[in-house]
Amino acid sequence: ENRCSVDYFECCSFTDLCGEDVDCLIQVSLVPPSASQSSSPETTSSSSETNSSSEATITPPSIAYKPVPPTIREPPALSEPIPCGRRNFDGVGVRLAGSAEIQQAQYGEFPWMVALLREDTIGRSQPIDVYVCGAVLISPHLVATAAHCVNDYAKGLFFNLKARLGEWDALADSEPYHQQDFRVKSIVIHPEFRPRLVLNDIAILVLEHPVQFSSFVSPICLPSEAENEQYSRIEKCVVTGWGRDSFYGRMQNVLKLIEIPTVPKSTCEEKLRDTRLGPRFKLHPSFICAGGNGIDACKGDGGSPLVCPSLHTGSDVQSIRYVLTGLVAWGIGCAGIPPGVYVNVPYFMPWLAPFLKEYDPGYDYFGHS
Repeated sequence: ENRCSVDYFECCSFTDLCGEDVDCLIQVSLVPPSASQSSSPETTSSSSETNSSSEATITPPSIAYKPVPPTIREPPALSEPIPCGRRNFDGVGVRLAGSAEIQQAQYGEFPWMVALLREDTIGRSQPIDVYVCGAVLISPHLVATAAHCVNDYAKGLFFNLKARLGEWDALADSEPYHQQDFRVKSIVIHPEFRPRLVLNDIAILVLEHPVQFSSFVSPICLPSEAENEQYSRIEKCVVTGWGRDSFYGRMQNVLKLIEIPTVPKSTCEEKLRDTRLGPRFKLHPSFICAGGNGIDACKGDGGSPLVCPSLHTGSDVQSIRYVLTGLVAWGIGCAGIPPGVYVNVPYFMPWLAPFLKEYDPGYDYFGHS
C-alpha cells in the first residue's frame, strides 16, 4: 500500500510522507460534490495505482460564504492613488481592541488578501459560495495563488471561480463596506508545475474586470528576482488566511494573521531532514521556508500570501511597504518544529513579469517610488 489517509485527506505515493502529522492537503485533487453525496467529507481514489492520472481526490468540508448584499455601501473617494503594499495597521473605518492577542487581523489591514470562492449550485435551489483557497491581488487584473488550489479548475472540470476582495468576516456581514466579487476569466498554471511533487506551485488568475482600488482593497508589491536571497532572512513577515488554527481545528470566520520569520534554505533543509522526508531531502529552488517552532500556516491556508517588509522602504508605519515573498504550499503538520514551505515568489518573477506587462502595462508593481 503506497498511500496514506489523514483527516479525510488521502495523499501522496511518497512513503516517507505518510504519517499522522503530515498535512496532505497539497497532494490531492478537488472534485465537485454530487447530489448523492452526504454533507460529510468523503475520500475517493482510483482503483489503478499504476496509472499516472490516478491521484487521490477529495471533497473538502464545505465552508459556505455569505453572498455579497445587493446594496453596496461605497467607500469614501480616494484623495490620492493607493500604492501597493500599504498595510492598514489600525484597520479601515473601525478598530477592534484586543485583535493582536488572538492573532486576528483588523478590518482592511491586509487589503491585498483574496478569498478564492467556488459558486456551488449542485443539488441546491440557490447557489452558495464555497471557500477554495487563499490568494493575493498583485495588479488590477491579476491574482496569484498556489497552483495546487486551482489545477483542476484550469483543466475545465468546473469553472465557476470568483475572487472576493475586501473580505474579513466570512460568515457575517459585519464589515463597514461590502466586499467585491470578480469573476475569474482565465487561469494560467506554471508550465512546469508538478502536482505529485508540488514543484513550481504557482498560478495566475486573470479577472474579468479590473479591480478599483480603495482604502481596503489594494495590491501587494512584488519583489525582483535578484532579491531572492535577501527575503529568505527576514524576521517579521506575516501570513494571513482563513485556515484552521490547528491540524484538526476549525476553519476561521475572521481573517487571521501570524507573524513569522523566513528561514534560510540550508537551515530549512536541515530541519526537514529530521522529519519523515529523510536525510537526503533537498529543497527545490521554487520553495522558500518560514516559521517553525510552533508558528505556521495550516490547512485551508493554501495559496495565501506570505508578505515581508520591503527592502526599499522605511520601517515606520507610515512609509513601510510589504512585498509578496511566498504563497502557502505545504508543511509537515501544522505549527510544528519544522518550518512551513511556501512558493518562492522572487524565483518566479521572470515568469510573472510578462503577464503584468500584458494585462496592466505601466502599473508600478514594485512600489519602489
